[in-house]
Amino acid sequence: MSKWKCEICGSRFENFHAQGFDHKIYCPLCYFKKLSINLKKENQRLKSQLKQSSNVIVEIKKYLQGSYEMSIYTKSVMLDKDGIDDLFDILNKYKGDDK
Repeated sequence: MSKWKCEICGSRFENFHAQGFDHKIYCPLCYFKKLSINLKKENQRLKSQLKQSSNVIVEIKKYLQGSYEMSIYTKSVMLDKDGIDDLFDILNKYKGDDK
């Protein structure tokens, strides 16, 4: 006689098949479905984080290219305090998105 009951699908199974998330018992099929869903969510989160990182790099490259071109014309320092502050503003814009 089976001792465990899946809290998702209700199927009964033996103890050695029991697996769980969040203090709930799942049958092997429901366990792997839940695991797959969790991995897909994590994959999406990481893809989003990677895209944000790429956006930061592109934006900083554009800013530095513009600063470099301006410094050629004005024969001034490429990055002064205001320029560094602008770079920090770009980085801070993306800072809170890594949850």
